[in-house]
Amino acid sequence: MLVHSFSPASAWLEDYLNFVRLFGLQGQTNQLTPSVRIHEVELSFAWVSEKANNSPL
Repeated sequence: MLVHSFSPASAWLEDYLNFVRLFGLQGQTNQLTPSVRIHEVELSFAWVSEKANNSPL
């Protein structure tokens, strides 16, 4: 599950982190979590955000 945030203030990041904790995982920004198996489906989570316009690629 990928959440792509366009918010410069990372609005709702805390909600994402709490959601990921429901699956026994610890989320971080711009990193993929380890996968968790749910009813024969491997699921990973990621929160990604845009870099500022003045940041290098």
